[in-house]
Amino acid sequence: MSETWLKNNPHLLEYVNIPGYSSAFRNLDKIRGGGVGVYLRDTINYKRRTDIEDIEPELEHIWLEIPGKNKHSKMLLGVLYRSERLQDFQAWMDKTENLLSQLNVLWDGLLVVTGDMNIDLLKPELPQVKKYTDLLESLNLYQHVQCPTRTAPTSATLIDHIISNTPNRVTYCNVLPCPTVSDHDAPYVCINIRACRFQPRFKLLRDEKQFDEKAFIGDIASLPFNIVYERNELRYLAHKTNLSHVWNKFREVRNTIQTKIKKVKRAFYQKALSSKNPKELWKVIHRILHPNPKPINADPDQLNSHFSSTSQRLLGSVPTSPSALQELVNSLPVCMSNSFNICPVAHSEVLNQLRTIRSDCSTGIDQIPVKYLKMAADYIASPLTYIINGFIANHSFPDVWKTARVSPIPKVASPTELDHYRPISILPALSKVYERLILNQIVKYIDQHNVLNENVTGFRKGHATSSVLLRVRDDVLKAMKKGEITLIAFADFSKAFDTVDFAVIIKKLHAIGFSHSSLNWILNYLTGRKQLVQVNDSQSELADVLFGVPQGSILGPMLFNLYVNDLQNDFTCRCFQYADDTTVYRSCTPKNLSQCVQEMNDNIQTLETWATESNLLLNENKTKQMLISTRQMSRTHNLGDITPPLTIKNISLES
Repeated sequence: MSETWLKNNPHLLEYVNIPGYSSAFRNLDKIRGGGVGVYLRDTINYKRRTDIEDIEPELEHIWLEIPGKNKHSKMLLGVLYRSERLQDFQAWMDKTENLLSQLNVLWDGLLVVTGDMNIDLLKPELPQVKKYTDLLESLNLYQHVQCPTRTAPTSATLIDHIISNTPNRVTYCNVLPCPTVSDHDAPYVCINIRACRFQPRFKLLRDEKQFDEKAFIGDIASLPFNIVYERNELRYLAHKTNLSHVWNKFREVRNTIQTKIKKVKRAFYQKALSSKNPKELWKVIHRILHPNPKPINADPDQLNSHFSSTSQRLLGSVPTSPSALQELVNSLPVCMSNSFNICPVAHSEVLNQLRTIRSDCSTGIDQIPVKYLKMAADYIASPLTYIINGFIANHSFPDVWKTARVSPIPKVASPTELDHYRPISILPALSKVYERLILNQIVKYIDQHNVLNENVTGFRKGHATSSVLLRVRDDVLKAMKKGEITLIAFADFSKAFDTVDFAVIIKKLHAIGFSHSSLNWILNYLTGRKQLVQVNDSQSELADVLFGVPQGSILGPMLFNLYVNDLQNDFTCRCFQYADDTTVYRSCTPKNLSQCVQEMNDNIQTLETWATESNLLLNENKTKQMLISTRQMSRTHNLGDITPPLTIKNISLES
């Protein structure tokens, strides 16, 4: 309520009580008129926020916080009144802007501001109205009332406003006539305050699968507690007596303990770092470098919106509609021979996948742990085979297996922006069984027909990150023996996996022999995907994924390989690809460096054109160059001072 005309008189305030309702007022004793107040049903808990009222004490405003279990259900309700006769408009605007700006930062839940602003929104041409609406727009606030709230025989004005920061939560807004109560009508809104979903509670438990009780007891029994007791006693005596020989003895024992601890730590890390498993090795390194990871404080919904709109943000891409994608498949010519078709799977194949699926896979959104699937493999393999073959016959992938749970991992020590997080997608375990069966068929086809370029080494059996390094090193050494230098460009694509265009990949798969039925399966596999982001115990709403191969999937990396496989068709320089990392290089004699630079630039231009056609973004800021030669050649030809003029998008590459 605005303009209550109440005073701080307890006896008078008793007359405005309404049974079944609680009330809160902010009254003006020294000035006639004014005052704001709120009535709430007495079953609603609230807290008066006088700290907010103190931000701009000269404004007539009152604030109540209605708590909730999370930001979706808590609300900050404010009533604000502007008196035309007592307050200068610009002064009121300045104070209101300061107040709302601070609330925009301090409050992360639903914000609702109501009141008689005495600003007629039916006259948008007025300077005061424009300043007011510009302020709301700059703070991402929305005014909901669209009908006049004060009517007279010859005029109508919209001066009573209801403002919120989440317009999608307001399901209805109208004005209720009340001529017997006031000369103002009562605007009202219906707001969807979602019931808080049950949030799972997580317990951190120690993995005891590899626990050896005898070894544990032996380690505890062999600990030299006696020397620790001796150090503690000497420290007590040293402080008590302050004798130099006691202090010296204490330091000697203390240093002995520290030496033993360092020795044990060194032995532990040496054993851990000697692991031949790269994954386990990097786990140890990460634990050493980041012993106390900071908690993630980012908003899950904001992260989800950011992750799911990568292609639109970076490239301005417009997703192709499902009907247009289907029309594309139907319009492609039929492959007459040697085409790839997805075949039904055998019971033994499904059983083998269930038995060999990695036990350390995280649980997907279906909450089915891998270990239970492996335990029940002999019993569920038969019905699962029937289900999967049904999906293959229908060229489909079940929707429930298309939803990913995304965990954001910080890429920097103290993330402050959404780009500072890397999304890690976790899919249901059963989806990986189905995908692995299809992947095996695709791999068999591309191996039989030599589909993949030998220089595409990512996610292939018998290849690793070292494959590219070793090949480039060998070529550079051969060039050095022939008295040649090597010019290399390391190309970087921004979010390549997330910007894969469905229409483009369908065309590329058709070009290498995928049949219509297999293309329909791939199309169904890629489209209709959703994801949510989980931060600690909070989950975002589901968001549609309209671009990209599924991250965290089994089939996604191979589809990406096939997507980028045609890159080298028009290259004259050597080129190696590992996932989205592309290395282009050319060797030449020092006197032919300018010709080599021209050829490299031509190939980089080819790379740019291909990237544009493939809906991939070449990042000129992260693409680097390197000139490699022997020390003797560098001194003889003054190569140390040369930066070859390689360019991307007319920007020179850094060395």
